[in-house]
Amino acid sequence: MKPAFNFRMTYILLPLMIFYNISAVAQEPDTSNTDNATDNWFAYPYFFYTPETKFAFGGGGIFFFRETEQNLKSKPSKIIANAFYTTQKQYLTELVPEFYFNNSEYYISAYFTFFKFPLKYYGIGNSTNDEDVENFTNRRIKFSLNAQKKIYDEIRIGIVFEFASDKIYEFEEGKSLSKKTVTGSSGGISSGIGLIFTWDSRDNILNPSSGEYFIMSGTGFGRMTGSDFNFTALLFDLRKYFSINSDQVIALQLYGNFLMNNPPFYQLAQLGGELLLRGYYKGRFRDKFYLASQIVYRIPVWWKFGIVTFVGIGDVTNSFSNFALNRLKYSYGAGLRFQIDEKEKLNLRMDFGIGKNSTGFYIGIGEAF
Repeated sequence: MKPAFNFRMTYILLPLMIFYNISAVAQEPDTSNTDNATDNWFAYPYFFYTPETKFAFGGGGIFFFRETEQNLKSKPSKIIANAFYTTQKQYLTELVPEFYFNNSEYYISAYFTFFKFPLKYYGIGNSTNDEDVENFTNRRIKFSLNAQKKIYDEIRIGIVFEFASDKIYEFEEGKSLSKKTVTGSSGGISSGIGLIFTWDSRDNILNPSSGEYFIMSGTGFGRMTGSDFNFTALLFDLRKYFSINSDQVIALQLYGNFLMNNPPFYQLAQLGGELLLRGYYKGRFRDKFYLASQIVYRIPVWWKFGIVTFVGIGDVTNSFSNFALNRLKYSYGAGLRFQIDEKEKLNLRMDFGIGKNSTGFYIGIGEAF
């Protein structure tokens, strides 16, 4: 599941009432009228501290439902929301609706975000140095739309649209961003349209235990689509799930993100974050080509609690031919799961990842993949 927060922190404070109130907040579906769509929801508060943000507080939640209770095999639609505000007057809001219609024949998803946030730029490439880091602030408005139609069995095709307006400021004087030597250092609009192909045979989209998932897309950005930058983005994401002893799951993922021509630095493929190669600051390494793989082992422990372990490898480079085994970045770690909805197998996720000279702690709803 896409939204999750990367609290790359010196300290983090998580209210224990998150777990204490889970049973009270996660509502049971309304079965008083079986003609109505079933629904469920969960919400949680949090607060944290990082050197960049100081103290921050906010909340997140998910609302999910099916078309009818009689068709429990249909894929659940969901709406995810997150927001926080910091004592440094920084903020982030996210809204991610995903809808399945007509027995999952049609699928529409969108992504809305508006944030002002401090970020770090280490340069471009897979061997940048920690001492070259630059601090800057990005104020972004982003909207994307993904509309697909089933054409055969588990296969869907459709169109994607993406719009992002970025303003880059509060950078360090005398460094590359302030000198405007990096594409995108003045901000601008990235707007593109493309095609998407999906094959999805997962038994559960919120917490799969068997099946496959494959997505491939290509998006073109240029003057004809209202973009200030001319580039093409190609993406593929291949996942496979295996059940072991009925309860334990092994999940595999192979991911690639390739950009061509001249994208702005904030649109380059970024290694790390809450979903893939956890343990690295997202954007610690960035370039035009990103290839990574990971394996996750999910184990139920007791009652609603479970644990996971994960290992990943990957790297960024300026061309596909320049990938080298001796430069691959590694990541490993473990996480805690708490099931907030037994029927949908929806989990609250907390992960701790370790990379080379780097760590990260992450909170989210649903599995990383």
